[in-house]
Amino acid sequence: MTDDRMMPNDLNSDSDTSLTQESDNALKNHPIDDVSNDIMPADDTTTYGFLGSFAHSFDSKSRIVIPHAYRGKLGNNFVIAPSLDFRCIALYPKHVWREGIDKLYRKSLKNTQVAGAALELFAAYSYENCNWDAQGRALIPTRIKKLYVQDTKDVVIIGKLTYALVKKENQAQEHDLLFLENLDENLDRLDEIDAE
Repeated sequence: MTDDRMMPNDLNSDSDTSLTQESDNALKNHPIDDVSNDIMPADDTTTYGFLGSFAHSFDSKSRIVIPHAYRGKLGNNFVIAPSLDFRCIALYPKHVWREGIDKLYRKSLKNTQVAGAALELFAAYSYENCNWDAQGRALIPTRIKKLYVQDTKDVVIIGKLTYALVKKENQAQEHDLLFLENLDENLDRLDEIDAE
């Protein structure tokens, strides 16, 4: 079996040029303004495939089962990285991850201190070419697991329309309860958005 993935030491000047051109084209083809907004689909043919929430546990090898409903949308070659708000782990289809990192890159050109630090953290904890095994289990890299879930075994995998989040079970529950505890105020805010 051959490994067709390109390793950093395998790069030559021709491939460096093509990679740079590919990155430049990705930046031109992904208009992105604000990291606080959710990543939207790259085009109208992409549907919101990440819906629902699923309770899972890490096994002894730091693997979690990717919900069957998400596997087709993630593809066989997805990215594990921080969520765009840096609060948990996220599972991204490659094109959605690329939009997120492009957005951070553009911001880093305007503000090297804050956005540059965010880009550095996002890139340092991004793991490309991830996949799942025959049982649908994906290995969560040690560094990102240690940063976001520590030794927690029970997690919730949550759909966020165009990608999925992996949160500690208590973190996910706190998030939901916070919204519900302030339900009237939150509903009023939603109405105000409609009125704008």
